Amino acid sequence: MDPPSPDSSLTSSQKTSPPTDPATASQFASEMSAQATMLTQHQQQLDRLTALTEQLIRAVQGLQVATPPVASPPPPPAQLPVVQPVTASPRLAFPDKFDGTPTKCKGFLLQCTLFVNQQPNLYATDE
Repeated sequence: MDPPSPDSSLTSSQKTSPPTDPATASQFASEMSAQATMLTQHQQQLDRLTALTEQLIRAVQGLQVATPPVASPPPPPAQLPVVQPVTASPRLAFPDKFDGTPTKCKGFLLQCTLFVNQQPNLYATDE
């Protein structure tokens, strides 16, 4: 096999463009024109948005300068806890332990209700 000649390596690395078709060139020019128009529109929108953003920033800064700081309201006066008069409620005996007899259930529940209702300072109601 012969070594490659210096001229052959140059020709193989050179890039050649295919022959240009006039229809393809026209389409390419049309697409480039459309992209240029789109780019111009985008730049105009970007300029408008930048101007609006700057206006908003100035407006917000003006509001911050114009409004005086609001003084915090004075703290509410300390309320002293309401002291309930201490009264010794009578010490009631616990209801008898329920032995599981169905006929005694109603009576046991009544005794429990009376026991709790007679000592409201010990048992909160859920009414």
